[in-house]
Amino acid sequence: MVLFGGVFLACYFVLNRRFALKSDVALLALPLTFIPRVSEAYREALDSHSYFLVTRWEWYEWLGALAPLLILWWLGQVAKKQRLRTLSVVCRSLIVFQFVFLVMGLVVCAPSLAAFSRIQPMRGLHLLYVFLLIMCGGLLAQAVLKTQVWRWLALLIPICLGMWFAQQQLFPATQHLELPGRASRNQWVEAFVWIREHTATDAYFALNPDHMELRGEDQHGFRAIAERSMLADRIKGSGAVSMFPQLANTWQEQVKAQANWSHFSPQDLQRLKQTYGVNWIVRESAPPTGLLCPYKNAAVRVCRIDD
Repeated sequence: MVLFGGVFLACYFVLNRRFALKSDVALLALPLTFIPRVSEAYREALDSHSYFLVTRWEWYEWLGALAPLLILWWLGQVAKKQRLRTLSVVCRSLIVFQFVFLVMGLVVCAPSLAAFSRIQPMRGLHLLYVFLLIMCGGLLAQAVLKTQVWRWLALLIPICLGMWFAQQQLFPATQHLELPGRASRNQWVEAFVWIREHTATDAYFALNPDHMELRGEDQHGFRAIAERSMLADRIKGSGAVSMFPQLANTWQEQVKAQANWSHFSPQDLQRLKQTYGVNWIVRESAPPTGLLCPYKNAAVRVCRIDD
């Protein structure tokens, strides 16, 4: 994230001519011999996140990357007419900024350069959209909203309702406001909290490697809530691997060890215990017979693996 801020400031100061640059600007050259190799396991982690590679983006994602450039150009023309020099420079800086990272995003799509996708150049859109919203909001307030309260309400109330509706669709099993001291009604979270309060701190868990995408789980992280260790999962674990390629083989091995999770037998669970030391599981369906499950609700069961 520091990289994005630094590049934007560089674009701004160059276009604002705050200091002179030498004509012979040195470009960083990276010899091919120093490009890290991409392992099969690391490639699998990248493939699980389509947003890493812009060549896999949908048309509407490309629209979200290119349309702001046209909006910034238009804002720059408005700024010139109103003699808002700083706004004009910021708009031009953001156009150059986004172009730089768009080119980088295309470059890291090359198979031999995939290891550099961890830079995630298209995350520069975060900074661009923050600036874009601030500038559009400022011009809208100055030209249209002004000091009329009803105009502000007419704009903000539909926006808030739209965001509320969208979040209800994204996280239907979790209350909209999670306030301190208010117990969650999400049944996965209830199970994770029980684990935190009733299991040993060195307990080692296994869950469905795709549990964060299951209906009703609502993307709640097990480690953060339960404060316990777990085998690698396919969703969150692959994100860590994308930033730390040295974890790729371990991640791939543990995810494969949990293949066909919904049909695990007692022998499969014993294999996890002997190989990795797993002694607890969180199961969304009925567990194999013979397991002691001290906690269960309508969504999951927490069961201990005994010898």
